[in-house]
Parts: sequence; C-alpha cells; structure tokens
Amino acid sequence: GVLAMSQDLNEIANSFDNSHAKAQNYRLILCAASKFRRFDDIIEKVSEGLDYVKTTGHDSIYHVLLCIKAQAHIYKGELNKAENTILEAEKKLQKIKSIPVYYTHYLVAKVRFEFEKVKTLPLTDKNNRSRLKELKKTTNKLLKQSKKVVGNLTEAYLLTAKINGFLNKGNKAIQYFELAIATAEKYNGRLELSRAYFETGKFLSDPNNKFNQLNGISAADYLEKARTMFEEMDLQWDMADSERFVEGITE
Repeated sequence: GVLAMSQDLNEIANSFDNSHAKAQNYRLILCAASKFRRFDDIIEKVSEGLDYVKTTGHDSIYHVLLCIKAQAHIYKGELNKAENTILEAEKKLQKIKSIPVYYTHYLVAKVRFEFEKVKTLPLTDKNNRSRLKELKKTTNKLLKQSKKVVGNLTEAYLLTAKINGFLNKGNKAIQYFELAIATAEKYNGRLELSRAYFETGKFLSDPNNKFNQLNGISAADYLEKARTMFEEMDLQWDMADSERFVEGITE
C-alpha cells in the first residue's frame, strides 16, 4: 500500500540522502492523508514537506503539496487560506500542465474552491455569473485531463455530478453519478465507490429533484451501502459526515 511504499522510500532517502525519494515520500504520505480525509494531519505535516521540497527544486511535487494543502483548507471551511494556497500553486502551473497526474491535483482543488465560492451566493446573483463561467470551464478541463489519470476520474465525475445537481440540472447530474459509480466499480476503487454511493444517496434524498432511484437502488440503500463501506475502511471523516446527513434528513 501507499504507507508501505512511503516507508521504503524513506529508507532509501535516509540511506543515500536521495532528495527525490524524500520529496516523493512527502507526496505519497500527503496524498494518502488526503484520500482518507485526514485534514488535520495534512495541515500539521504539509509545511514541513513544502519547506523541504522547496530546497530541492522538485517544482511539480511542490505544486502537488500546495494543491493537497488547498483541499484541506477547503474541507475545513478555510476558504481564504485555500485561495491563497491556490494562487501560490498557480504561479508554478505552466511547469506542470504537461503532467496530467500532477495537473489534475490542481484542477480538483480549483473546482472544489470555485464550487464553494459559487455556493456562497444565490444563483440569480449577477456577481455569480463570472464565477459560474469559470467553474464550468475548469470542470471541463478536469474531465478532459482525468481521462488520462483513472485514479482521479471517479472524483472528477462526482464533482461534475454535484455541480450539476446544485445548478438544478438533474438529468446531467444523474448521468455523472452513474458514471462515477461505474468508473469506481470498473477500476476497483472501493474508497471512491463508497463516496460515489454516499453522494448519489444525498442527491436522491433531495425532494427538489425528480429522481429517487438510480439503477433501481433507492437513496436509503445508497446511503446504507456507503455507511457500511466507510465503517469497513475506517473512514472517520466520512462516517461523521454520513451520520450528520442522515440525522438531518430524519429530524
């Protein structure tokens, strides 16, 4: 797994004083923490990683760490810190655009940030028009680039589904939820599949859209599938998020 690989790289780095191995070690550890939604761990560790990688000239890895940091701030509701981190990442964007596995880290962070900003104002607000335009543009880039990086493809489909749901485009939303689930199943991405189930269950639970099933499965069943998988994988953040949502709809 990632942690075992990280330990191997750490041993190599210490044995040979290999800066590339050390830099990759930070990337692997923080990518794993991001996947498991361990945001406090990220904030605690990422500055150390950034300080080290900055001295080695590994610009692409430095950029990835910034994107991971930005996402942690977004999930913690710290949008000003997230924006500053994304702006710093954008200064190095030209150097990593040709590397899809790194570029998609930026696009995911950027889409998440823009989506959160859009949600702060009503859709009818004129100040939201430029934000929506930028969000759609960035989302299209994410979809295109993620097709080259299957590890990020489910997340790209899921974000697109959630954005379309928010924009009251239910038909498009349901198509992307279905793509997210199918992609996670195809590539055996259990972690991604659990979140696809959860977000699909949330969408189907919304009385404001016309859908209450996908592939013959109800909202309650998707939520239960997600909860079971979260427990099996010990995804603490996701379990808490799931509990809050279910409590909210049953009150």
